[in-house]
Amino acid sequence: MKWLSKILGGRGEHQPGDPIIARCWAIAREYGLSLNDEEWDHVWSNRDKLAASPLGGAFVHRDVVHVLCFLCLFDGVFETGVELLQAGAYHRAIDTLEKARKLLPWPIVLYSLVMAYACSGNSEAATRFRNAALDGFGSRTTLLLTIVRTSLPDRDNFLRMTAERLDTTGSLALGFAGMAELRDAMSQRTW
Repeated sequence: MKWLSKILGGRGEHQPGDPIIARCWAIAREYGLSLNDEEWDHVWSNRDKLAASPLGGAFVHRDVVHVLCFLCLFDGVFETGVELLQAGAYHRAIDTLEKARKLLPWPIVLYSLVMAYACSGNSEAATRFRNAALDGFGSRTTLLLTIVRTSLPDRDNFLRMTAERLDTTGSLALGFAGMAELRDAMSQRTW
């Protein structure tokens, strides 16, 4: 059994004072976010994935835990926004995706906002976010500099791996094979 699962328990066994959720709450407060129940359900789901991950028994640097908790919160909010977008709940999707953007304005989040605003009839906002997403493709790793603390050992490698993870999971969530395909799709669309 994985050591983190032993400490934290599995789904349905959440303990008061759960360190992952406590860190997610702290990050949400730091960014001024108030999440609804649907968004927290996704955060809990990502918390369970983190708790069950094969981190092994080795020491995990506290700055790595911070990033993993941040990503747990970000992924939960982003996944909720994508589900709302796919369900046609565009205004609710915009509210949730704006929270994800506030946490991390990754191009895939901006593209999701493009789609939500376009589908809700706000072509001006869709164009603004499209341009921001296209401008942000080259500086994705820079966006992570505030999340990945300087004291993290092998920080550059961790930044690269985290950027690749965000690119892969985000583009797949919207049906793209990768960020190049996403960029091409965005470059060709206008509103």
